[in-house]
Amino acid sequence: MKLYIAIITLFTSLFSFGQQHEIPYINAQHIRGIYNTGTEGLSLLFLENRNYDKKDIYQISFLNENNEKLAFEMDEKSVLMEVATNNGRTFFVFKNPVLDNIEIVKISKSHEVSRAFAPEPAENVVFSGYSTMETNQAENLFIFRAYSVWELNEKKERVTIEYGTEILSYASDLQLIGSYRMKYDPKTRPTITGFTPIKEGFVLSVETKDYKEKQYDLNLQIFTNELALRGTYVLTNDGTYFPTEIISDNNQIIIAGYNLKGSIFDSKDVEGLFVTSLNMDGSVKKANKFSWVLLKEKLKDNGRGDFIFSGKMGVLVEQIIPSENGYKIICESYANNSGKTIAEIALGGADDNRMVVVYDFVIFNTDAAGTLGEVIVLEKEPMNIQIGAGRMSKSSRIEFAYYLKKYQAFPFRSVKDNVITFVNYKNQIGYLSTMDMLSGTVIQGDPISIIPVVVEETNEASEEFIANSSALSKLDGLSNKLDNTSGKLDKLGNKLEYGIEKVDLDFDPWGNRDNGMFSFQNGSHLGFVVHPNRHSIFIAPVK
Repeated sequence: MKLYIAIITLFTSLFSFGQQHEIPYINAQHIRGIYNTGTEGLSLLFLENRNYDKKDIYQISFLNENNEKLAFEMDEKSVLMEVATNNGRTFFVFKNPVLDNIEIVKISKSHEVSRAFAPEPAENVVFSGYSTMETNQAENLFIFRAYSVWELNEKKERVTIEYGTEILSYASDLQLIGSYRMKYDPKTRPTITGFTPIKEGFVLSVETKDYKEKQYDLNLQIFTNELALRGTYVLTNDGTYFPTEIISDNNQIIIAGYNLKGSIFDSKDVEGLFVTSLNMDGSVKKANKFSWVLLKEKLKDNGRGDFIFSGKMGVLVEQIIPSENGYKIICESYANNSGKTIAEIALGGADDNRMVVVYDFVIFNTDAAGTLGEVIVLEKEPMNIQIGAGRMSKSSRIEFAYYLKKYQAFPFRSVKDNVITFVNYKNQIGYLSTMDMLSGTVIQGDPISIIPVVVEETNEASEEFIANSSALSKLDGLSNKLDNTSGKLDKLGNKLEYGIEKVDLDFDPWGNRDNGMFSFQNGSHLGFVVHPNRHSIFIAPVK
């Protein structure tokens, strides 16, 4: 008697993908993360503990149709601390609390493994944690970690005499090429609130604030790849400036964002936008401010200008693109719906949920010096994003913008040849879309949610199968399930109307991620979903 196993994998009509592919032998409970390297996706899996030589085995599964896998070993009890990716390269940082060491594992673009250890600290130096890890266009790796220095007092007791943040810089071959210590001053209490990679190094946003004295300062610190501090630019001299995009171009640094007329303690509304060009040492080449009045005048024939440039809205600068005549500054307008004032948002520290409503794309065209030219508003469907209570909800305004961009909370994904690619969510379903910057034409693609439904049926040989009413009942039940799924999806489609009370996207970059979409440098997109029952990851191209 022949046993026939029919496995039906259904990707419902909720989305329309190309050819789907299943990557097997992946235990969902052992997945440590799924990452976008810029050129491909990969998952990191804890495979097993090898007791005979005290090693932990990790496996990387590349999200492609070749089912390519790569294994590497770590000392037993090593803990994954942080992951960074850039231009097809992936860096994992592990800490071993038993051996008290830090090891970096790099996966190259060609899937080769290399590794290096962080330098051992001096006897009187203690490293207590790692805040973040970043890379830049030069393929350098930067590790930020907390440090403290102690000495013995007269009673032979350890006393901390200095603490702060140490930065380590590694070249692409994992050679340590620089270190820098940012000493913590209890009077000013400096906090790193943003990191912007540039090919020459990186730019840090550092803020200090004193609630009692109502003092707030924000500055940019410009570092080389070898961690030499090239210069500092203060953003709180004649107002308060919040840059949300920074690039380096033609041996200068261009920053753009929005500004307040006074301090965060006395300004109720945003005054306007600014574009400033800096020399690499932080000195100013040209500073430009664009008030809402000026921007409204630029859009006097467009009623949308009064809505966007009211002072109540925020404008997140997504990307600055060098153009033939200067720069194109691509922004998204948004409003905070939590009832907080500008000062409260800027200071951070709130404990409740934060709702953000994202509206239109706004394009600012400037000349090479940053002087404003044409302003274009490209309307699109609004989207409600709920930021849950926690780390992001408590963050200050500059830190909040940094997280929004780092984890791509807003619709914008990329721009190429005057076409913006973006993802708009409605009722938790994302739609991959494009917008022509010249005409404003929007082409909405298919939903990007992958919902695999796997049904297994065991059927006997043909005669017994026909006679077996229970099997027929199961097939009838399957057919009904498919019909019900289709009906539910039709109802779902009818409910995609916009309402301020609805939540289109719950945003939590630190939550468990078992499905999503990656956008790659070549313009392609890949959807993925972890299926725990089949111990697999399903992938499919998104178009």
